[in-house]
Amino acid sequence: MTILNAYESQQWLTTKFPIAKSILAHTRQEVIHACNTLGYPTFLKLLTEGHTHKTDIHGVVQVNSEEQALQTINNFLATAKKLKTTYQGILVQERVEGRELLIGITRDPTFGPIIACGIGGIYAEALHDITFRACPITTTEARSMLDSLRTKEILGNYRNQHAINTRAVAQIIHDLSEIAFKTPTLQQLDINPLIVNEKEAKIADARVIITP
Repeated sequence: MTILNAYESQQWLTTKFPIAKSILAHTRQEVIHACNTLGYPTFLKLLTEGHTHKTDIHGVVQVNSEEQALQTINNFLATAKKLKTTYQGILVQERVEGRELLIGITRDPTFGPIIACGIGGIYAEALHDITFRACPITTTEARSMLDSLRTKEILGNYRNQHAINTRAVAQIIHDLSEIAFKTPTLQQLDINPLIVNEKEAKIADARVIITP
């Protein structure tokens, strides 16, 4: 099996799905140029071999200025050296406002590809508000997944935030279920977060596991 890093996973998904604008950089100059291109505030994400959960190694940081970006780059390089792992670069990503969802795909020996949808972000493990369906599913079934979440109220008009674009989310869930059903080499897919607001939904982070 091959585990794709965040950038490689985005490239695997990018032809069919909306991805947050991202630039892969390796040197300090490349990172600063990418930050200036996307505009501050922006996110810097450390890519290292064998560490796909970047938050566990403090590898996701929002920066608001060139000074903060340079300090974060130095911290990332020190982290990679301390972990004694292969440094693969820094993913510079636009900041997208909205609520955070997760979408996942796994393969069950009996039922085949299974798609999951739930509340994402840093509260995903704490809330564990997730629903599952066997692939493929329709957009109507995808909407029913959102409706069956225990905390679905926070996806509506909540605390001065507009309701999310459920149509955009349902389309992404449907399309991913189709790909999972038609692509036997796809063993696992984790999208967390999918950031959604009243206008659009964008994939901010993903991990893809494939077989030859």
